[in-house]
Amino acid sequence: MDLLSVLKKHWGYDRFRPPQEEIIRSALSGRDTVALMPTGGGKSICYQLPALVRPGMTLVVSPLISLMRDQVNRLAQMGVPAQALHSGQSFARMDQILNECLRGRCKLLYVAPERLQNDMLLQRVPGMNINLLAVDEAHCVSQWGYDFRPAYLRIAAFRENLPRIPLLALTATATPAVLDDLIEKLHLRHPAVFRTSFLRPNLSYAVLYEEDKPGRLLSMLHKTKGTALVYVRSRQRTQQIARHLAENGITAEAYHAGLMHKVRQQRQQRWMQSSVRVMVCTNAFGMGIDKPDVRLVVHWDLPDNLESYFQEAGRAGRDGKKSHAVLLFNNSDLHDVQQRLQQAVPEPAQIRQVYQALANHFRLALGAGQGCTFPFDLGRFCKTFRLQPMLALNAIKVLEQHEYLLATEAVFLSSSVLLRMKRDDLYRFELENPNLRPLVLALLRSYPGLFEQDVSINEDDLAVALRQTRRQVEEQLRYLHQCGVIAYTPATDEPLITFLQPRHDSRHLPLDVEQLRQRRQRHAESMQAMLRYATRQIECRSTMLLRYFGESDSAPCGICDVCLKRNVLSVSGQKSQEIRQVIRSLLQQKAVPLHEIVHQTTAFQEKETLWIIQQMLDARELRYDAYNRLTLAG
Repeated sequence: MDLLSVLKKHWGYDRFRPPQEEIIRSALSGRDTVALMPTGGGKSICYQLPALVRPGMTLVVSPLISLMRDQVNRLAQMGVPAQALHSGQSFARMDQILNECLRGRCKLLYVAPERLQNDMLLQRVPGMNINLLAVDEAHCVSQWGYDFRPAYLRIAAFRENLPRIPLLALTATATPAVLDDLIEKLHLRHPAVFRTSFLRPNLSYAVLYEEDKPGRLLSMLHKTKGTALVYVRSRQRTQQIARHLAENGITAEAYHAGLMHKVRQQRQQRWMQSSVRVMVCTNAFGMGIDKPDVRLVVHWDLPDNLESYFQEAGRAGRDGKKSHAVLLFNNSDLHDVQQRLQQAVPEPAQIRQVYQALANHFRLALGAGQGCTFPFDLGRFCKTFRLQPMLALNAIKVLEQHEYLLATEAVFLSSSVLLRMKRDDLYRFELENPNLRPLVLALLRSYPGLFEQDVSINEDDLAVALRQTRRQVEEQLRYLHQCGVIAYTPATDEPLITFLQPRHDSRHLPLDVEQLRQRRQRHAESMQAMLRYATRQIECRSTMLLRYFGESDSAPCGICDVCLKRNVLSVSGQKSQEIRQVIRSLLQQKAVPLHEIVHQTTAFQEKETLWIIQQMLDARELRYDAYNRLTLAG
């Protein structure tokens, strides 16, 4: 099969990136396959191309609505019919999409993991010609992963409806423990595992201790040409830093989930086109963004884990040219980490308090609310109930993992209309309400199919056609909805909360205390790994990241801040032997933490001891054990 010609025709590439072709051929052969590829490695081609060369349709499980919509839009531009099922859609819209799949009019169907248990989907899957089940962000199935989603655990049961269909699991951030777990949880059958090295030889990592972060950021941007990303943890800080850069002659925009969809879209487009140099953003920015010429990624705040740091830093230098990933760090970050650890997994009483506040916020009676979806503004919610935003957000995550509710990220969902009246009844309504007749006629003329299905509409276009204001059009649409003429769903650009179970009495809300303890422990371990990366000054940054993801035999990169400092330091041969002998004698009986070795080698300069330790690590004479202590290798 000439896969290269398909790649050239639809994507315009002359060759595959390793190991894309091997992954594709493995999936096409009918074998379960796991693909571990870093951010920007081209994972989507590994399941999109098989969908084009085989009869039938590929079913893709994906956790993010925004990412699904982005993929569907890109495929549409390529002339490939694709659809997505997610929680922001009406019953009628889902019905329409599934009917298109049954008729063979869709090559890829993206499905949110929570939709896999939907009766409408389960009833129609047997009638669909599905050729591959792809699971994107497959690390979400593992409770050892940093982004566990309980709904992923149901994929194995769903697959029983597709007994002869191969499964392709893809992720960019699986540690060895997560890889083993996802193979088990997805019930993969003797899978072929393809692992791309996470090594980025063109990416220079650095951690800079800096009290004056604004000044250091300006300095870096003056020294480094090209576009840049600055990641921060708060929405307010995106605005502050973007304004600071603009005041100093650097074009910058702020980006966070609280901005209107149109504003986010415009700012993203300006940055993608390089008319704006710097995007200052929260982690709401980045999924699906593939700008190859980003020269600098700066993390203003310490991320929660190395997985998310590696993904975000990895958006630099995708064109293969020299680029920089810099983490700014100081004493206030240490204090911030301690606070975040305390709030990361709230206590049961705090979780029940947030659950009760949600029930009050949405005015849900006991036993009510199952399947109900509400727009959700976290800031307004926390202000109303006097809750700390981080604690409330983490409590909601726990409630998700206990499957009491589902929190969907902010995504723009356009307004939609479905006509409820029959044609004869509608005609009589028009005669009785002549003031509404122009709007009804405009709907019928502009949006065919209103009687059969939910149709996306644009209130601004209707306002222009009717020579009215948008507000007037919205008022008339709401009135038509109240009269039962139409089902009108206004556009939303906020996160959504869906209650998966009837509302419980919060005082007796069942919680898995042992699971909470394990989650708290895992979060602490992840944060400790992040802190070690930020504070350790003797080991190559790239080597530390690669070892975390299971690559234990990597050589120093030579271009990170640690390697560059080491390159300018030298120790005489005799002194080197003396330091090595002391280190070996200290480690002869037991493993010893780094700080203790430094404390017991005061006869030498600290930087000399650290330099020798790094030399011994590079030469595989020393290694770190599971408790982050140094020990003799072999």
